[in-house]
Amino acid sequence: MKITTIDDGFVARIYKTSAVVGGIGLLASWRIGGPFASMGWAAGAILSIILLRVIEYAVKSCFAKDVLKPREKFARIFIIKLPLMIVVLGLAVWVGKFNVAFVAAFCVGLALAQVVIILKVLGLLISERLAG
Repeated sequence: MKITTIDDGFVARIYKTSAVVGGIGLLASWRIGGPFASMGWAAGAILSIILLRVIEYAVKSCFAKDVLKPREKFARIFIIKLPLMIVVLGLAVWVGKFNVAFVAAFCVGLALAQVVIILKVLGLLISERLAG
């Protein structure tokens, strides 16, 4: 069985696909839940892409061969990231406390990058399997 490799452009394609799916999701959330749901979707999707970018930056800047003290840099990045993430999530819940559609769409939008990654990997595996 051949093991599928993920090339250097994989993450860039994740961003492009997330932008397309994000736009479609924005229109769908507007149609289903109105403007508050679309604002929740947009906020969740943007946060999802920002978190993916932070993880990409952390991996590229901390785990390259020429980086001195990668553990300290990695710890610094995530010590900053986690409290900011808690504040943003708390703000989203506070903004949407009177609107369930906002919070639900925010949660779904927050899963955007992860879902795109999973679907792209599944697509790679299926196409590999079909190719023989």
